[in-house]
Amino acid sequence: MAKDMVIDFSGADPVQSTSMYDRIPEGAYAFKVAKAAVMQTKTDKPMVDVQIEIAQGDQKGKKIRDMFVVPRKGKDDAVFGLQRLHGLMVACGIKKQKGRVKLSAIVKVLKGKGGVCEVQDNEIPATDDRPATKVSRPVSYYSVKSEEARALVKSKKKP
Repeated sequence: MAKDMVIDFSGADPVQSTSMYDRIPEGAYAFKVAKAAVMQTKTDKPMVDVQIEIAQGDQKGKKIRDMFVVPRKGKDDAVFGLQRLHGLMVACGIKKQKGRVKLSAIVKVLKGKGGVCEVQDNEIPATDDRPATKVSRPVSYYSVKSEEARALVKSKKKP
């Protein structure tokens, strides 16, 4: 028989699936950036990992994730991740950027900022370690002041 022990749930918020993040219905949500960090992908590309917290409505407090892989200097990496990150920044009220900016400065200024995001389900394929799982993923970002955001929230659009 296994030995009994006491476990500590401090810092172990419950999750709903095999993902560390929550599943929420597809649609448009007001959000704030709860956390942002500079990380590396498994292939050593730099990325910004962002935890999005839903700010209003019946999903308030739920957390979803977005990741933005950014191109390496001197490599032929795709720029789409950088473009999406720039879109998130502008949606959060950060002015459009020109030139070079440190990733550490970007994650610092993103924390606590917010906007409106459109969320869709995304399936992550199975691996040797885990089964396939569906996750909620932001697919677009809007400023709370934009016409698109007002229209999405007003209609409670389902993508």
